[in-house]
Formats: sequence, structure tokens, C-alpha cells
Amino acid sequence: MAKKYTVTFRIQEDYRKALRIAYEQTYGKRGKSRWICEAIENLLKKEDFIELVQLDITPANLCQYPEQFTATQTIRNLLDKKIIECRRECPQLEGVQSAIIRTAVIQRLLRQ
Repeated sequence: MAKKYTVTFRIQEDYRKALRIAYEQTYGKRGKSRWICEAIENLLKKEDFIELVQLDITPANLCQYPEQFTATQTIRNLLDKKIIECRRECPQLEGVQSAIIRTAVIQRLLRQ
């Protein structure tokens, strides 16, 4: 059985509500992790993903709501690799994991 990881990120209330509606419409009430993992994969396939992550200038005090999902080993490894890339490219960026996941969620919400 493949190892699973619980991943936490912070998100604004409006996006949190939109996320819930989107994954429930797509996969039902138990589809949050699948929906977020697909969003992360789609974002990280893009050549300009770092630029999109840098656009996430959400102040920390607005992202008061922690959200969790379960990631596969593949997604966790991909996310770790891309976090390192982001930090090399933009060392002043804070909260890189949350920024990447937030950007992935927002990008997928915009495409729907």
C-alpha cells in the first residue's frame, strides 16, 4: 500500500468555501484530496508556475483558515522538489508550501 501524507496549508475563507463547492460538485464530499492533488499536479506541470506562485501576495493575516488534505508519495515528492525550486528562485518568499497549494487551488477554480 502506498504511503499517504497529511498536508496542511492556509487559505482565505472565500477560497475555502469555493474549494468545498468545487470538490463536492466534482467528486462528492470525500473528494477533497483528489481534487487538490490534481490541482497541484496541473500547476506544477506549467513552466511558469513560479511566476504564478509569486503572484500569491496574500498577507498571512488573511489566510487564517488551515485546510488539510491527504497527498500521495508522488505528490509529496513533487511538492518538496518544487518548494526547493521556488526558494532558490525567490528566497524572500514566505510560506512556500501554502503559496503553491493556494495558487494551485485558485488556478483550478478559475478554470472551472
